[in-house]
Amino acid sequence: MQYSPTNLLLLLVTILISLTPCSFVAGAQELSNGVLLRVVILSRHGVRAPTQSTDVLNTWRNTKTPGWPDFGVPPGYLTPKGEELVEKMGEYYRAYLDHNGLSDPAHCPDGLLIRADSDERTVMTAHGLGTGLVSNTDKPFRCRFAIHELANGVDPLFHPSEVLPDCKLDKTDVENAVGNPDELAQFAKNYQPQLDAEQDILQCCSQELCEHQPSDVAPILPPQPDQPMPGHGSRSCLLRLQQLPSCADAAKGQASIKGGLGIAQSFAEIMLLQYAQGVPVAFDKGKILDSLRLHVAVFDKVQRADIVAQRQGANHELSTFLAI
Repeated sequence: MQYSPTNLLLLLVTILISLTPCSFVAGAQELSNGVLLRVVILSRHGVRAPTQSTDVLNTWRNTKTPGWPDFGVPPGYLTPKGEELVEKMGEYYRAYLDHNGLSDPAHCPDGLLIRADSDERTVMTAHGLGTGLVSNTDKPFRCRFAIHELANGVDPLFHPSEVLPDCKLDKTDVENAVGNPDELAQFAKNYQPQLDAEQDILQCCSQELCEHQPSDVAPILPPQPDQPMPGHGSRSCLLRLQQLPSCADAAKGQASIKGGLGIAQSFAEIMLLQYAQGVPVAFDKGKILDSLRLHVAVFDKVQRADIVAQRQGANHELSTFLAI
């Protein structure tokens, strides 16, 4: 059977970008089982700044710990380095398609569509990826591409549990599926080496974390007496990251784990972002990859929980979109 691709669908999701049908040169390769109709790419955003404010990040660390690096953009925004790296990924995808005869280097991709949600980091990732995808064309003019996004609000294609009534997440359901504080404390013991390594860097915790613990968790042990904070009359916080309680939550329709595990998984991701951004990192590459095991495990525990997966994956709009 002649290989006659008709559609390229690049769908970047979750920070979600999706690209839709794209026509390519026909007759490139033989396929044994059918004709390629489209290519679908699911992707997150590129390198961004931490989503937390510096004030929040500072509650994770002892005041003697070195401060956080400046990413040069507001919290959660894609960095220029991040856009550059995403553009290179787009160039790689286009080179792969060209090399395998799935696209025509002499022509612009026809009908290329990128769909993104409304976050700045998502939209800028869409720009970078699209620029890379059209950069290999041997034409005296630049190819153009469209980025589709909702003008206002949250896109139900990517975040159904936040906006669709039938997909709303209940906090009690999420806790029953993900785990109560005692169950999460047992879960955390599986990642003691990663928590210990992060504690060595952060020297957690700040006084604020002692005084403002996550909701619905067992009380944090009070600060020890006769240990004043430097420059303050209050007692010092002797709590460590490993001792912070954790709880499952469903605020604003987003399932998550807050507390100690929430901080630990976020810190692991921030170390990866710093490494990719090229700013100083306290961990070496091996330790960053090891700490990411905790980050992945927490996300798996939340997003693969039955109630969460069902609500997040039940949106018929996604199947409709893929059927275009």
